[in-house]
Amino acid sequence: MIDHSSIDRSLRAKGIPKGMVEQIIDHVTQDSPLGEAAFRVLFEYYCCNGMPYGVAKARDGDPDVWIKQALKEEWSIKEWTN
Repeated sequence: MIDHSSIDRSLRAKGIPKGMVEQIIDHVTQDSPLGEAAFRVLFEYYCCNGMPYGVAKARDGDPDVWIKQALKEEWSIKEWTN
């Protein structure tokens, strides 16, 4: 079961506006597209909080994939089921 309230708090602590929270949850859980504005906010947060430089520059990995994995790990999610 997904605890949306704790995920909401986690995202809000990263500076994510309330209107983007469901979009980000859907992106992580259902592989739906992540809007440019939501990606930009998450990218800016993670560039200063753990994303390797090579990933941020898309040399050593895809920033979107890295962000999605970081959120799954933070939320202690191994596999999402719908």
